[in-house]
Amino acid sequence: MTRIVAMIEDGKVWMGADHLGSDGFIKTEYVKNDKVFKNGDFLIGYTTSFRMGQILQYSWSQPTRPEGVSDDVYFYKHVLNSFHQCFKDNDYGQKRDEDWSFGEFLVGWKGRLFVVQNSIALEHERFASVGSGCYHALGAMKALALSDYLEGPQQTLEIALEVASGSVCTVGSGKYTIITED
Repeated sequence: MTRIVAMIEDGKVWMGADHLGSDGFIKTEYVKNDKVFKNGDFLIGYTTSFRMGQILQYSWSQPTRPEGVSDDVYFYKHVLNSFHQCFKDNDYGQKRDEDWSFGEFLVGWKGRLFVVQNSIALEHERFASVGSGCYHALGAMKALALSDYLEGPQQTLEIALEVASGSVCTVGSGKYTIITED
């Protein structure tokens, strides 16, 4: 369906996405539907389905942080559980054995980058990518990081998206949305 890329640069998360919707046979650019957005203190970039993205953007609210709770406890206990509860409240996902399956999305927060996969979140040190062509995009970002070619994180993300679009039919090209933490 799409390509979401993210990286950490100078303590800030940068995230980018195409605007493609595809079932593997046809391609449609949905330029009014950004797959990366800010919600509260969080950057979110989604793949899997537009419905999941709409729930994350319009139905999910950042939970209140209890006083004295560490960043890790807040994220892994309160934020992650609130994502799951929001999906369940909106009748989105499937229960498999004892786990729920919702999809995959990126979360940027306080200079940290997470891939959320169904019921878990995995933190990445510098680069992350989800969706179609993630291997192409990750390879491009890592190669660019080793070169002197870069003019900053926005260009890195745009090139990674373009590399993936050139090789993978379910990744859009040309128009990308890039956001960063304030």
